Amino acid sequence: MKVRKFTTGLLTGAVIGIAAGAIIDPVPARQRRMIQRKSSHLFKLMGSALDGITDLF
Repeated sequence: MKVRKFTTGLLTGAVIGIAAGAIIDPVPARQRRMIQRKSSHLFKLMGSALDGITDLF
């Protein structure tokens, strides 16, 4: 149960941090398109990492 709360808090903090960063320092259109193309790989990597962390507990 504690692991689930930790994971939820970690993801919530990441989302809030990304949103704050986007507001403070907007990304140029060219870089935004590049990020969108590579985002699926990033989310797969994050999912694998979180699966690995939850498997430890």
